[in-house]
Amino acid sequence: MTPRRIIIHHTAGNSLPNPNPYHFVVDFDGRVHTGIPVTQTTGATRNNNEGSIMIAALGNWVTENMSTTQQNGLVNAIANTLNRFPSIVRQNRFNLPASQMHHLGQLSRQELPVAQRRHQNSGIKGHEDGLGEATLCPGARLYNLCRDTLVIRAINLANSRPNLQ
Repeated sequence: MTPRRIIIHHTAGNSLPNPNPYHFVVDFDGRVHTGIPVTQTTGATRNNNEGSIMIAALGNWVTENMSTTQQNGLVNAIANTLNRFPSIVRQNRFNLPASQMHHLGQLSRQELPVAQRRHQNSGIKGHEDGLGEATLCPGARLYNLCRDTLVIRAINLANSRPNLQ
């Protein structure tokens, strides 16, 4: 499998899932637990499993706030994954407006579908981002954290420490 994207999830519970459908789970102490091997495709989403690395944060982020320690663990997990798999585009795809996708306004009609597919099939996104299924995952509070700060921090960390894995 050549990963093209990272999809962020939450477990919606307070214990490690068993069996674990994710490649990595970040616990409340910021430790990263390995789930299924990254060479295997998971079943964590309905439509976008192939080519995806699934990283979940332990907890229910619909109603709870994530600790700074767990946030840092998630940032490290994303950065490590980016450096391990250079095939993943280092772009924040959390609810990116269409007007900001690859300068879509400047593309011709022939180029537009290609750019839209590139947006759908690469980068770092939340489970609910255009994956063809209704879900509360990764939870509104984690989603907003990822959109506003965590993914940007992870990309910057990966870029500043290219040997980080």
